[in-house]
Amino acid sequence: MTRNFAQCQASNNLQARDAWDRVASHRQHVTQLLLDAGRSGGRLCVLGAGNCMDVSLDRLLERFSHIALFDLDLNAMEFGIRQQISDQHPGRQKIQCNVIDLCGWTGITDPVLESLGTSSPRWQEVLRSISQFSPSLDDFEPFDVVASNCLLSQIIAPVLLRQPHDPIQISIAIEFRRSHMDLMWKLAGQEGSLVLISDFVATDTSPELRYLSSDQLGEKMFELIRNGNFFSGLNPQILAAELAGHTRVKAGKAHPRAHPPWLWHLYESRAYLVIAFSIINNATLGGLACE
Repeated sequence: MTRNFAQCQASNNLQARDAWDRVASHRQHVTQLLLDAGRSGGRLCVLGAGNCMDVSLDRLLERFSHIALFDLDLNAMEFGIRQQISDQHPGRQKIQCNVIDLCGWTGITDPVLESLGTSSPRWQEVLRSISQFSPSLDDFEPFDVVASNCLLSQIIAPVLLRQPHDPIQISIAIEFRRSHMDLMWKLAGQEGSLVLISDFVATDTSPELRYLSSDQLGEKMFELIRNGNFFSGLNPQILAAELAGHTRVKAGKAHPRAHPPWLWHLYESRAYLVIAFSIINNATLGGLACE
């Protein structure tokens, strides 16, 4: 399944290569969130980097001493870097590309996936595979900022595209979500901050989004949530609650914040409504106030 999932991601990245100008506003939002979350000289981790169109690498290099990009598509990451940073750029050596399966598709075979939503008990095998999955991260020290850039929807999509309202499919999507958040906390260690960015609905089911001002998107988001119009497993209120429920937040060691939603115009024919959450380590908050 990893091979097919990786091929799908590579195909999506190829299709989106012409979106640089369309996603300018999205890129500004994401880049500013990462800058606001990190101290000068810190280390940044970007999960789901793809073509790097979500971030302005030159601006990030001004703040961070090291930027680790994670994605299954090495060609996309290298393309994205070349589009923004020349080989002669003094900060080029600060950027590291890492090709690692971060979600656990390696343990899920095509026959097992095809059996989901039927009477087959193999869905329990999938849940067990996800819950037991642990990517090899021993070579990485904890990061000061760990960012997930619209990756959750990509991880969950292969499951929910078949039967989006099937309870079995939803339970697997929820397990993927839990596993991904656990991974972010692990990469952040005891003192790092998190930035979770997720698209949660598309203009396919809410075409009026295209015609709303940025000031109207917040109210629209709550309307969509009330009506159940969001990607299964990506209800923004549930995401917020799960982040706020982590032991570091409950112990008062990190400060959670939800940011106003915005539109991500990834394709000409489709846009996505995006929400972001920052979980800033208290020590980082004090350092940022002094900068």
